Amino acid sequence: MSRVEIVTGGTRGISEAISIMLKDNGYTVAAKYTGNDKAAAAFSKANGTNVYRFNVGDFDACETSIAQITADLGPIEVLVNNAGITRDGNMHRMERDKWDAVINTNLGSCFNMSRLVIESMRSEGFGRIVNIGSINDQAGQYGQVNYATQNLVSMNSLKRWLKKRWQKALQSMQLRQATLPLKWFVLFLQRF
Repeated sequence: MSRVEIVTGGTRGISEAISIMLKDNGYTVAAKYTGNDKAAAAFSKANGTNVYRFNVGDFDACETSIAQITADLGPIEVLVNNAGITRDGNMHRMERDKWDAVINTNLGSCFNMSRLVIESMRSEGFGRIVNIGSINDQAGQYGQVNYATQNLVSMNSLKRWLKKRWQKALQSMQLRQATLPLKWFVLFLQRF
């Protein structure tokens, strides 16, 4: 039986490529998407990948969906946190709802998803959590203070918490987009 893996943001962009690559390497993939039903249906049909629609920024929605994925496919052993949005604006003009949307989706989702799979991973004695961020937490991008903030926090805090708390069976890895050739992703996932 192959390992069950979930990719947030998994039907388009980098997440789509990760989902396809992992499926091609023998993983059972659950690709999470938010709202583009047409693109998700086309992705599922083209790749034979399971797709699930839910809001990763909503803890209850994550809990319900993870229970459904587990019932459909089995225990989740690999989590790739790659869901993300941008709501650009300068700090002096940014509205609170734009700040909250980015923080809840990009950072809150890392907590929601990790928290909800970690107990199963602990009981199974195996788990991998991969957080994918952006180089913008260090390089910066004009008008993306909220995006850069969430990347910096998720890349550092969650990684330290996971490594300190669950060293034996669970491992976490942080990747920044554009810093690692995609084809190496599976190798890292299998060996780290």
